[in-house]
Amino acid sequence: MLKNQIQQLLDDTYDQAYIRMLKSIMNYRFITKKTFEKQLTRAGVDFPYRRIENKAYTNNLRQLGNLLKQGIINLSPKNRIGIPQGTAVSAVLANIYMIQFDYLLADTISKYNGIYRRYSDDFIIVIPQKDM
Repeated sequence: MLKNQIQQLLDDTYDQAYIRMLKSIMNYRFITKKTFEKQLTRAGVDFPYRRIENKAYTNNLRQLGNLLKQGIINLSPKNRIGIPQGTAVSAVLANIYMIQFDYLLADTISKYNGIYRRYSDDFIIVIPQKDM
C-alpha cells in the first residue's frame, strides 16, 4: 500500500532508487541489546571483543559481519510489516501513508461542519455540538 501511494505521489520521478530504498527500509532486521550481549557472551569463541561492565561488544563492523556470517550472532527475521521509527525517512513515509486517510476523514468530518487536523501521529477532530 505504501509503495503504491509513493508511486502515485511521485508519478514520473518514481524510479529504481525509490524501490531499493523502500525495500531496504521495509525489510529491516534487528537484534536487541540483551540478545546481542547474550549471544556474544555465550559464544565463547576465540576472537577479541570488548567487555564493559559485564557487557560484550564487537570491536568494529567487520567483526560483527564475520560473527553474522559464522552464525554466532543471529538477527531477527526480516520485518514484513511497517517501517522502523527513527530513520531519516520514517516520518516522511508515515505521512505519505496517511494522505488517503486524511482525505477520507476530512471529507467525512466536513459533512458535520467540523474540522480535522493531523500532525504526524496526533490528530484533532472538532465537530460543533449542534451538528452532531
